[in-house]
Amino acid sequence: MRFIHVTQGYHPDLAGGGYRYAREVACLLANRRHECHVITKNPVNRLPGNERVDGVEVHRVPSVAGGFWRNWPAINASARRTLSGLVEKAPGPTLVVAHHAYFEPAFRGTRRVVFFQGPWAHEHRIACRARARSLARRVLDEMVAKMLHRYERSEEHTSE
Repeated sequence: MRFIHVTQGYHPDLAGGGYRYAREVACLLANRRHECHVITKNPVNRLPGNERVDGVEVHRVPSVAGGFWRNWPAINASARRTLSGLVEKAPGPTLVVAHHAYFEPAFRGTRRVVFFQGPWAHEHRIACRARARSLARRVLDEMVAKMLHRYERSEEHTSE
């Protein structure tokens, strides 16, 4: 069987429990002789775009300079192109595994299994409150959190 995991981070590229979990699942499946791919962000664009790590094909999509509103659409467009290319090449059954709602725009029209690892919008709010912010920044952060929550709860995201 063929698996394509789409995750916001992948261990050891980035530290975090969800990223480590994504790696462990992909490696275990690869060890059972399944074809395994991971699509993830390339932190600071210093890692190879594509490489084989422990039997898993890792596809890192580049980040662009700028904040969330500039990065998010660009990263999702790149992830969508990568995902589409991998799905089109699939000779047999492929299971797409969504690890993060961050990539919701990349999944449009793609059947997938969703792993809910944590409330993205809530985590964003907590992270933002942990640092000093201007009123304008607080308003912008809350708009981002509401958008993230909408993607987490979207019918398309939870129904496929």
